[in-house]
Amino acid sequence: ELPPIGQRWFEFNDTIVQPVTENHITKMFQGKQSAYMLFYRKQSLSRPSEAVANVYYKVPLGLQDYVARANELLRKERQSFDIAMNTIKVFVHFSQDYIFANGALQRMAQNDSIEIFNLSIDRRRPVIELKQAILQTADGSFHASKDTVLHIAKRLPAGLHLYNCVTGDESLPIMTTDIKDGSHLFVWDGTQVSGDVIAVGKELEPVLLHITYPGSNENTTRELSSGFSKHTTIEQLKGILCEITGVPQADILLSYFTTSGKNQNPVVTALPSSKLHCSLAELKFTDGQKLTAERQVKKGLKTLAHTVADRQQRIVTVCVEDRISPIPLNAAWPVASVDINKDEKLSSLKKLIFAKFGLTEVEGGGRLRVDDNNEKLGPPLYENQTIISANITSSCRVVVEPGLAPSNNQILLYFTLYPFTADTDHQEIMIDRRATVCKCCSLMTEQSKLEGKDWHLKKTNWCGEAAEDLSDEDASLEDEGLKSGDLLLIEAGRLPPKGFVRIMVHLFKPFPEPVNNKTTSDETNPNAGLLSWVSTTLQSWISSSTNTGENSKPEDCSNDIAAMTEPEGTKETESQSDGVCTLLKEDLRKYSFPLHGVLEELGTLEISQDSILEDLKSQLLTLPALQEYTIPTIHCLRLRELNNNKPGKIYKQLNQSLRRNKITGYSSVCCEVLQVEETLPATSVTFYMRIKIAGVKDYMPPKEVTYDCSQLGTSPADLKLYIANLLALPVERLQLAKYRPEVFQWIDITSDQHGNKKSGKKKSTKPTKTNIKNAPISLRDGDTVGVKDVLYDPDGNFCTENNLIGQMILEAMQEEKRRSRKAKASSGDIIQESKGKRRQEVGIRIHVPDYKKAQQTVSNPL
Repeated sequence: ELPPIGQRWFEFNDTIVQPVTENHITKMFQGKQSAYMLFYRKQSLSRPSEAVANVYYKVPLGLQDYVARANELLRKERQSFDIAMNTIKVFVHFSQDYIFANGALQRMAQNDSIEIFNLSIDRRRPVIELKQAILQTADGSFHASKDTVLHIAKRLPAGLHLYNCVTGDESLPIMTTDIKDGSHLFVWDGTQVSGDVIAVGKELEPVLLHITYPGSNENTTRELSSGFSKHTTIEQLKGILCEITGVPQADILLSYFTTSGKNQNPVVTALPSSKLHCSLAELKFTDGQKLTAERQVKKGLKTLAHTVADRQQRIVTVCVEDRISPIPLNAAWPVASVDINKDEKLSSLKKLIFAKFGLTEVEGGGRLRVDDNNEKLGPPLYENQTIISANITSSCRVVVEPGLAPSNNQILLYFTLYPFTADTDHQEIMIDRRATVCKCCSLMTEQSKLEGKDWHLKKTNWCGEAAEDLSDEDASLEDEGLKSGDLLLIEAGRLPPKGFVRIMVHLFKPFPEPVNNKTTSDETNPNAGLLSWVSTTLQSWISSSTNTGENSKPEDCSNDIAAMTEPEGTKETESQSDGVCTLLKEDLRKYSFPLHGVLEELGTLEISQDSILEDLKSQLLTLPALQEYTIPTIHCLRLRELNNNKPGKIYKQLNQSLRRNKITGYSSVCCEVLQVEETLPATSVTFYMRIKIAGVKDYMPPKEVTYDCSQLGTSPADLKLYIANLLALPVERLQLAKYRPEVFQWIDITSDQHGNKKSGKKKSTKPTKTNIKNAPISLRDGDTVGVKDVLYDPDGNFCTENNLIGQMILEAMQEEKRRSRKAKASSGDIIQESKGKRRQEVGIRIHVPDYKKAQQTVSNPL
């Protein structure tokens, strides 16, 4: 009951103001869904003088103490957050560790093993404090003077290059300079390094050029890799090369290489005399540009540039990774580049890799695999293959690891235990392709230390999901179409006889619905009991809209959701990123609509694949778990497909075979015991109808509805009219939407027009009517359809709070994947592909059933 007038609390909800009890306040402002609470006081209400400027007036001491502790905790959290957000890490380079060579600053060889010094500092501090901190940590190894300055430095392919000075005005805060988190700073006197004057600035950035020129002996060449300033002209470059090659500057012919065509073949372009005054920047030369310098030859004679181009056309530069040499904990594997002729065999590539890394005695002789940036390495490569036949290109990364290389008759198979668990890991085995399935299964179970002999193997599809069983144990792996790198699953249990399938069966028990007085006519109605449920729902619907107000808007909790899904760090390893995505996936399950019932596993059932659905139902009645139910006929048993542990498609045509309905050995079905017999037409759709509570982001409990498209119509308007009749509401007041659980979104299915169909013929101006069973609606058995009354809930939003959280988790997962790919691409472990260059196409294997068999089955149904 409400307190007497003058002692009441009032709720201000937009345009609705109404008295409420204290219990209502407690319920309304608790939990994560309450963002804030505002208190209002009448302006005319007089306050005592002791209450002026006293926020704790008449507040209990216990509550004052609680607020003080909460404020202190908040102050400390804000202070910690403030420090974390403003702390940056900089990497410091001292001039005595560097020399100027090849057009840029290079670290001295004796200092390569010394880790670059780093320093963390608050970016709000002045630059002079940063400078003092750097000099203090140098421990006297750097001799500072009044001329000591700090420059922003960047690592370029040619070496370290200096940009702007940050110590001009040392009183400025660090955050006002170009110093960012992760910046490199160079400490020097501002003029020279090891006696060489250093040019600074973006306009003088060095470009790394690879220049090939004739050697001292005939038919030999030498290569110069050096950095040259962007503004170096071709004339200046020729002057430098004149001293190196000994060829007069006027006689030097400079040529550069570009690529063209699908195979990226090198194209030679000679630099004419008209380009002498052009700079490297004007010619758009970038790091890694290849050139040749030679004496000009008579027209018609082959130049050194064309000789090098022919050689480059046959040579591929492969990025190789050494996973044999021991490395420190958490260190990256050594990476290098190797040039090899495309016609050479992989055994020759392995010798070059061994020589590059200085490898001698390797366990098993070592083997090569391709890392395609997926979760696992590719299968070991056959060493008698050529570089071309193995599809090794410059964009590939080849890994050398301990182990035996496969012979021509061997394949490597991955395998794991099925069903998967959280700690499931893939194992691998090298086996003869002519071995039988039985032998392969025996070796895999032995390697996995699985006891007993009741195990069998399953294939997987292209995305790693369980597919058909390897039922013929005497067939060879080659006959079963298995190739190196395929994944097999080990599953417990013996295989069914040939032509039979083993099906996993579950019992679906829907939650009980309110007891209703049924008439005789209700027993034949697929929507029996709906009217009583509708009346109860409408009463709560109207009551809810009256209490909340038609313009009510729930609190926005997006900040809480964003904070929950935001990753704590920005620099994560690949394993950390995978862990974050795994946690987010687990969170997704909590924000989907819960299953309106319970699934109970009944076990497995063996049946011929040529049996019809009626036979399957009859066998289900013999299961011991169903003996406690009274099931007079098979029509009191509903059979459904089970997808992701949720009941889906209802099998309606009992005279069709299991093969026709694509029920195989890796299928799961569930059955549901009905109170009355059910014979659904093939054109019907059984879905869950959920009525949205007005003014609240929530729904009433679902109700199952069966809609016959052939009798009632296939358009959204027909479905809307049918539901309006069920709810006894005007059709214009209803709005419908279908729920898409995979993306936590709702599709409006009220509109009857969804645009014109695109075709090669002349476009029709007449809009095409939408069929609810076709795209984009695609209404199927087991789907959820939301219904709301626009009179009480006028906005077009069907989303619940959980839907919004789910969408944000999906966005966080996508952002985490993008961040992981970006971090992996920006690390030094991956070769960056040039802009606009297409990535190498990767083949996938998709199992396609025999078309002729399928056609015979369709044309001759049982």
